[in-house]
Amino acid sequence: MTHKAGSLRAWSLAALFTLALAACGDSGGDSGAGTSAEAGKTAPAGTPAATSASKLGAPKDFAGVVTPGEVNDQGYVLGPVSLGNPDAPVTVIEYASYTCPHCAEFDENVVARLKPTYIDSGQVRFEFRNFIRDRYDLAVAMLVRCEGADRFFPLSDLFFARQREWLANARQPERIIDDIAAVARRAGISRTRFDQCLADRDLQQHLIEMTQEGQKAWDITGTPTIIVNGEKQTDVKAFTYEGMVEIIEDEL
Repeated sequence: MTHKAGSLRAWSLAALFTLALAACGDSGGDSGAGTSAEAGKTAPAGTPAATSASKLGAPKDFAGVVTPGEVNDQGYVLGPVSLGNPDAPVTVIEYASYTCPHCAEFDENVVARLKPTYIDSGQVRFEFRNFIRDRYDLAVAMLVRCEGADRFFPLSDLFFARQREWLANARQPERIIDDIAAVARRAGISRTRFDQCLADRDLQQHLIEMTQEGQKAWDITGTPTIIVNGEKQTDVKAFTYEGMVEIIEDEL
């Protein structure tokens, strides 16, 4: 049996498409956010990234510590999902979309590099919140949350890393859901499980409401949108590793 995008008809897409959705990469008023050449450079030895742990004494190991906002009776993850020390002195919130190329770049070039230097050491709590842009973004967001807290960040990383692959058929949108399912199969998620997850109306509505609440609270105009200790970042430096190091160090 072939599963096409038409299987999404049961979704509450009318509610989704009434959102004033943000563009990818226009956060902070700069359409180049997340594309700076600086993002791919490695911080040299002796920079704040290599020395800041001393400010908090001997760092504890918070690698792999995941804190979901809530887990429902089905094991689905609801609300913001955090990585690292729940009591870290710095909280970095990202509103992100799985179909946003700039979000994929931020995941690879910034979050992945902050993890060993700041998140795993307990200095930074990284909090991920969905900002839904389209039905394919919604599909991936639902699938990632259906697989539980322990798999949330590994699956997020997988879909960001393979974003070009599952969005390759943009001119044939009916194939995109099948391509998402193909990536899911590589992670051991069956098509039956995939379809069951996507049919959950409560989870659909939850993600739509998270998007609406984020838009209302932070006037989000693009993804990724970054908030550090309660302050929305409007400078383009927040979308590079070096820039985030500077911002974090100022908060420590």
